[in-house]
Amino acid sequence: MLIWRSMIKYFEELQRDPDFRKFKGKMLEEWCFKEAFKRDLEPEKLILIDSRRSPTRRYFLMKEEIKSFLKTPIELDVELIVGDLRSYYREIDVIFRAEEFLFIIECKGTKVPLGEAGEYIKWTSNYDNVMDIINDKYKNLLFNIKNELIKHPLLNGIKNIIPMVVQTEGIFENTFIFTTHQYIHALNNLVEHKKAGTIDELFKAPN
Repeated sequence: MLIWRSMIKYFEELQRDPDFRKFKGKMLEEWCFKEAFKRDLEPEKLILIDSRRSPTRRYFLMKEEIKSFLKTPIELDVELIVGDLRSYYREIDVIFRAEEFLFIIECKGTKVPLGEAGEYIKWTSNYDNVMDIINDKYKNLLFNIKNELIKHPLLNGIKNIIPMVVQTEGIFENTFIFTTHQYIHALNNLVEHKKAGTIDELFKAPN
């Protein structure tokens, strides 16, 4: 019992370490990428930038952090119309397609940061913030695809965008938020339907 309490205390201390939180989030991104790659879904990391604006400090920090990512990210110039309109970029952690469906994955190994103060939003508030983040990226990407403002083989002919959040802890009260086990199950299910040519069946509204 004493050892167990010591371990809990140790992990609580780790969670307060900003370097550990970054490392944990990066590990989850790479894990989600690898799981999609193993299933031949040809995943990518996508950075959307709006060149009408000036690059921010956070953008350069992000670029530094992703230097060691498993694959060089795709960077596309877009028009950002939703969310923080001062922001220069949006990072889509993992993205892949299956036929005409595009899947965008938001990986949350930690809570959402509160500004640049190094503090983190409480889990009770985190749920709404995570949904805001994925909706922001979804709407910006959808706007640019529908209006043909971006061209890339990954995005050509896309008719539907499916947003997914994969997180290791927190509140799971939405059909788009997955545990790591649920993510694996969703990928396996997707691959089975892809092989059978029945992907449309996955997303049909119930009668």
